[in-house]
Amino acid sequence: MNSKQFVSSVICYFFEKYTILKKVFGGLSNFLYPNFERLPIFKIFKSSLKNHSTLGIFLFLFLFLFVIQGYWSFLNDRFFPDNLSNTKNFLEDWVDLLNYSIICEAYVILGIIFLTQKYSIYDSLKESGFLSKTFETIPYKSHGFVGISLVLFVATFSSIGYTFEVNTYSDFYWFMSTPPPNVTFGPNGYYYLFMNQLLLLFIIFVGLNHLGLFHISSVIVKEIEGDVNKISESEAREKWTNENLLKSRMQPFSQLILVSKAFVLVITINLLLWKYNQPDIKQMYELSVLVTAIFGIWIFALPRYYIQYRIFKVWSKLGKHEYKDLRMPWIIGFSAVIDVILLTILIKTLLGDAVANLFNQLFS
Repeated sequence: MNSKQFVSSVICYFFEKYTILKKVFGGLSNFLYPNFERLPIFKIFKSSLKNHSTLGIFLFLFLFLFVIQGYWSFLNDRFFPDNLSNTKNFLEDWVDLLNYSIICEAYVILGIIFLTQKYSIYDSLKESGFLSKTFETIPYKSHGFVGISLVLFVATFSSIGYTFEVNTYSDFYWFMSTPPPNVTFGPNGYYYLFMNQLLLLFIIFVGLNHLGLFHISSVIVKEIEGDVNKISESEAREKWTNENLLKSRMQPFSQLILVSKAFVLVITINLLLWKYNQPDIKQMYELSVLVTAIFGIWIFALPRYYIQYRIFKVWSKLGKHEYKDLRMPWIIGFSAVIDVILLTILIKTLLGDAVANLFNQLFS
C-alpha cells in the first residue's frame, strides 16, 4: 500500500466512523464559533461559565498577577528590555510573563472548578441517577484546625525555600531592588513574594482537598452495594450491568477526576517553566515534578479505579464477568492526552540529563 492509498483508507475509515466521532468529540462543526460551547469538554465548566464568572476570575487574576506587577516595574524603570546580559527586566522575563498571563490563571480556575464540583458531587450524582434521590451524605469528621495548620506549615516552609531560591539567582530580576549576591526587595519585590505565597496556599489547599476523593468513593461504593442488596437480582442486573447507562450516570465523578488531572498538568507545566530560571535546588525541582506527576496520573485516579473495581465485583456476582472502563469516550480521550504529557515531562525530567550525558559520551 502506497502513501496515497494509506491516506485514502484513513479518510474513508474516519468518514465511516463519523457518527461515532461526532458523539465523542461533538463533530467538526462544534469546533467552529459559535457552536464551540456544545463540545462535551465545556460541560465541565458549566457551573463556572454562568454569568461569565470564569472570564471574571481570569480578568481579576490577570489584573493582580500581570497588570499590577507590569505597571510597578514600569514605574521602577524595569519594564522594557535593556539588553544587558545579567539583567532581566519585565518584558525579558518570559517565564514569569507566561506564568502570570496564562498558567497561574489556568490552575486557579481549574482549582476553583474542582472545588465547586467536589462539594456538589453528591447532588450531581443524584441528578445523573447514579445515587438514589433518598441518598444521605455520610459526613466525615472535620479536622479544620489540623488542615489549616498543615496548609500554613507546608506553604510557609515552601515559601522560605522559594525566597532562598530567588536570592541565589545569578540575574538581576525586575522585582529585585539590588542585584545578586546581596539581593534586597522593595515594595514591588514583597508584592511579588506575597502573590506567590497566596498562589502556593491555594495549590496546597486544592491538593489537600483531593484527599476527599477517597472518602467520596468509599461512600459511593457503600451506596452501590447497599442498593444491590436491597433490590431483586433482575432489578440489580438491569440497573448495575448496563454499561452505557453506568457511564452516563458516573459522568460527574469521571469529570471531577478529569478536572483534577488538568489541574495537576498545569501545575506540572508551571514547575517545568521554573526549571528555565535555572534553580540551584535541582533535586527539589525533580522531586516536585516526580510527586506531582505520580499523583496526577495514578494516586488521584485511585478513587475512580476503586469504584469501577467494586462495580466489577457486583457484575461478577450477577454473572457478568467483565471489567470495563466506565468513563465516557471523550473523557478517556482527554485523560489519555494529559497522562501522555505528564509521563513525557516525568521521563524528560528524570532521564533527560542521563540521556544527554550518554549521547555526549557516545559521540564525543
